[in-house]
Amino acid sequence: MHFFTKDRGFDYGVLRNVNQMLRSIATKPFLSDFGILILRVITGSLLIHHGYEKLANIENFADAFVRPLHLPFPILLSYIAAFSEVIGSWLLITGFLTRFGALAIMGTISVAIYHAIITAGFNIYLLELLGSTSLLLLRSWQWAQDCLQSMN
Repeated sequence: MHFFTKDRGFDYGVLRNVNQMLRSIATKPFLSDFGILILRVITGSLLIHHGYEKLANIENFADAFVRPLHLPFPILLSYIAAFSEVIGSWLLITGFLTRFGALAIMGTISVAIYHAIITAGFNIYLLELLGSTSLLLLRSWQWAQDCLQSMN
């Protein structure tokens, strides 16, 4: 792209293109997209350690949390819960397949909320569920890897 041409002098089409590009960037809801980016990273960072703790002692987790709910295949369900939290958290943090990660976490946290309410009453799991549900339903893809890759 040349700014000057020998025939016409300065090429004002370049200025129009730059003006259109800057206008499209300036009109995007930057603060809301940045807020969702922060929500994604914080929610994923808060949840990832839960999955690693489950994997560290899966039998203990199954005895303490899955068997009291009388769910079938407690060890298998414990592994599913642990990997959904670990993989789902990484998907939220990186912004790749964000909705899939939020859905996986939402399922696991829903069972955790049920267990917590049955055994001890209200707990912080409800807030974690709200964070993952928000990412599932809101425009979480604006600063995600999926969106950035499709722009190229």
